[in-house]
Amino acid sequence: MTNIVNPDTDNQRRLMVHKLAAHLRAIDVNVLAAIDTDDLPVPKLFSNPGFGDQKRKQPHILGVHNKTGELFIGLVRTKYEDFTDENSRTEYDLYTNIAMRQRGINIYLMLHEDRIQQFNSFITHYLHPDFWVKIIVVAYADSL
Repeated sequence: MTNIVNPDTDNQRRLMVHKLAAHLRAIDVNVLAAIDTDDLPVPKLFSNPGFGDQKRKQPHILGVHNKTGELFIGLVRTKYEDFTDENSRTEYDLYTNIAMRQRGINIYLMLHEDRIQQFNSFITHYLHPDFWVKIIVVAYADSL
């Protein structure tokens, strides 16, 4: 199967990564790594002990809060399929489990503001209620 690259989706993801990084910086997070940026290294891969597709996962952004030292994991989703596919479900399982086991880990997810209701409906059916609070949704809008 050939991996087809969609330039519109790639450009949208790149823009959303930059917007999420700006949002995190505004709440005093030092963004250490991010995909689709020229000035930062790419985030490290997280090992996967057996969730979903069992592949290692790379968040879009990694950062550390300047005062508390808490770890911030940033993810972006450009379309509905991006937050419901197997890769995303594996990421939610992996990152929320890490966050539940280790204090001081925050998961920030940016998606289009008109997709938030769909995402909330999906995630409340997919994840155990104890894990919902570990994902902070940031609305993407052109005015951000």
